[in-house]
Amino acid sequence: MNPLTDPTGEDCAVGQSGPVWFLAGTFGSGTADRACTIPSGRAVFFPIINGFAAEPPGEFTYEELREELRAAIDLDQATYEATLDGKRLRLSRAFRAASPPPPFPLTLPEDNLFGAPSGLYDAVSDGYWVLLKPLRRGSHVLTFHGTAPGTDVSVRYRITVS
Repeated sequence: MNPLTDPTGEDCAVGQSGPVWFLAGTFGSGTADRACTIPSGRAVFFPIINGFAAEPPGEFTYEELREELRAAIDLDQATYEATLDGKRLRLSRAFRAASPPPPFPLTLPEDNLFGAPSGLYDAVSDGYWVLLKPLRRGSHVLTFHGTAPGTDVSVRYRITVS
C-alpha cells in the first residue's frame, strides 16, 4: 500500500501512529480527492509539493543528486497554496525543507511504485511542507495545490476528526 496511490483515502490510517498524522499528496503531477478520519489530538502534516531523487549507492554525490532533483522539479520556481475550511493558510518560503547531506538510504521493494529494481538507493528530497496543530472534532476540508516546472499537484481531503 502506498498513500500516494490511494484514490479515496480509505487507507489513510495504515501505518499511522504517534502525535502527527501524515496526509499524502500525489505521485508526480495529478489530482486526488480523499476522505480520511483522524483521531482527535493529532497534528496534521502534509507536503504541498515535493520530490526526491535516488540512485544506486556511491554512484552520485549529494550535490549531483540535488542537481538531478532540481532538473526534475525546480522548487525555486514553485507556487503553492492551501486552504482549511475555505480559509487560505498563510504560507511562506520558510515551509521549504530539503534533506541535509549526506544522501539518506532508501530501500525499494520488489514491484515498487517507481518500476525501479529493488534494492538500496542513495536519495535526497526537497519540498514545501505544512504542519497544522490538531483540528477540532468534526468535519473539515483541506485543499492544497502546488506547481513547479514539470509538476502540478492538487489535493482535497475531506477530514473527519473523531
